[in-house]
Amino acid sequence: MLASFSFAAVVAALVFAAWCVVLVRFTKDRADLPSRLPRSRVLGEIVGVLVLCWAAFHVIQMVEEGSIFVRISITLVPVVAIAAWGHLDYLFARAFGGLLLLGANHLLNAAFVAHVPARSVFSICVYVMGVPGLLLVSSPWGMRNLLEKTRDSGKWRSATAAVCAFYAVLFLGYAAAVH
Repeated sequence: MLASFSFAAVVAALVFAAWCVVLVRFTKDRADLPSRLPRSRVLGEIVGVLVLCWAAFHVIQMVEEGSIFVRISITLVPVVAIAAWGHLDYLFARAFGGLLLLGANHLLNAAFVAHVPARSVFSICVYVMGVPGLLLVSSPWGMRNLLEKTRDSGKWRSATAAVCAFYAVLFLGYAAAVH
């Protein structure tokens, strides 16, 4: 499970580093980014299918082998993916929120198994990371509003980029500390 924690922490660090780049580089230069990125169907579908498969994997682990719920979970992934493409707005924002939630769950579990140092501090940071995931799933236009604020205000851009950089460094530091 050490490799699982380190790998998950590095992937999480890369996700937050990518958000840093988007916030610092692209929100200022591309005026249409706040309205286009949260509603991106292609990017949302890619992340959404990943999240749906990951959620189905969790369901399969919780039910008995051979249960009807295994087949239902596997069948629902493409059905929900197609329905989401056709009927959900803010698809990327919702999918990214789901990714944050599932990622927080995995990181907490892997940190427990790997016995990371200062696990309570790590857990608090990961729970705080999961809150925006909940907000994005329930009110995905919040991503648009945040991107608009980062586009229009240097203070918002700096603060949001600093939070993303903090999480990138935090996850890389914990990945290195466990090895």
